[in-house]
This record gives sequence, C-alpha cells and structure tokens, in this order.
Amino acid sequence: MTSAGILTVGDELLAGEVENSNATWLADRLTDSGVAVAEIRVVPDEQASIETAVAEFATRFDHVVVTGGLGSTPDDVTLEGVAAALERPLEENTVARADVAETVREIEAKYPEFEFDLERAARFPAGGRPIPNDEGIMPGCAVENVVVLPGIPSEMKAVFERVEGEFSGDVTSRTVVAYAPESNLNPLLVELRERFDVRVGCYPEGERKRIKVSAPGRDRVAWAYEWLRTRPEVRE
Repeated sequence: MTSAGILTVGDELLAGEVENSNATWLADRLTDSGVAVAEIRVVPDEQASIETAVAEFATRFDHVVVTGGLGSTPDDVTLEGVAAALERPLEENTVARADVAETVREIEAKYPEFEFDLERAARFPAGGRPIPNDEGIMPGCAVENVVVLPGIPSEMKAVFERVEGEFSGDVTSRTVVAYAPESNLNPLLVELRERFDVRVGCYPEGERKRIKVSAPGRDRVAWAYEWLRTRPEVRE
C-alpha cells in the first residue's frame, strides 16, 4: 500500500486565521490516485519544527507532501527545514533561479518598485528538482520522497498538478449509506472488517450514516461492497 503524509506549514493555520483547505484538497487528490493518506500535520513557521516533521514523515511514508513557507521573506523557512531533515545543504539552483528571475522581471515591468530577494529564493536543497509555478513566483521542489508546494491555494494546485502523475497507489474504496443509529451498526462494521480484512469508516451525516470501505486492490473492496449492500441496514 502506497502511503503519504501531508505537512502544512504556517503560523496562520495554527492560529485559525486561515482554513487549511490545502490539506483537504491534497488528501482528496492523493486518495483519488490510490495513495493512502496516513497522516496530516500542521507545524509553525519554524525551521526546527519543519525539520523534525519532515524527517519523521520521510521515513514513515512513501511520499511526503509539504505545503507553505516558500518565498523570500524571513518566515519562509520550509526549504531550510526540508534540507536539514534530508541532510542536504542548501545551494543555488540555476534552474530555479532562472525561473524566478524571469517571473520577477515580468512583475517589475508592471511594478518598478517591486522588490524580491532572488538570492534567497534560488537556494534549494542540493539535488532538488524545481517544479514550475505558473501561478506565482516560487517554484515547488521535489527531493527524495518529499514534494514541497507553495502555500497559496491557487499556486499549490498548479504546482501539484505538474507532478500529480508521479503519485499512484492501489488503494480503492466504495461507499454505501445506512440509516440505522450509529451504535446499532457496530456489529455490522466489525463483521465487515474481520470478514474481508478492509478498513471501515462510518461517518454520520444527519440521519444518514456513510460507510466507506477501503483496501489495497480492487477484489477485497468489491467483495466487501457486494456483501455490505445486501445487509438490511444499508442502502446503495
């Protein structure tokens, strides 16, 4: 089973000032690709916190997706944290520098007083691969099993879509709806899990209870779904 951890960076997320829509969007896209999202974590704009989380995730999961903290301001320390976690030095990346410089020139043509720290923005973890950002200035970065994306949602989506094809797994899922009280469903859910060795989630939505079955490969999920849909508590 291919796994992923999502790490979102930003003091504003921890303070509740900004909704963590990036994590939800990424989890949905990774799940659609058959990748099991095993954990989502939010950390502050602190290099040490980012380093600790990335180092842990990189050893636990097949993929690590980091979003936020890319740029040239003092609080943009994500790449420093990633480099430290992977024990790689930060160094000038000529591809990233050229990409950023071109975008900055276009902005300066419209706004002559625009200032941007190109030297800082061009420093990437050694061996990192820049991922073009058609919606903003800073490119993303892929290094080892870690992909780093901008934090602005439109930029995050544009950069992720550049590498989305590199994420694939064999986890599939099916969903049914039940209307019995959630506690009454416990025997059914336990039997479903034990009989077919699948992951089972039950999510109340008012009177509806959405039951989701997931597992690597299609056969187990198909068998579990066919059995589940015949139970009297369940509707398709």
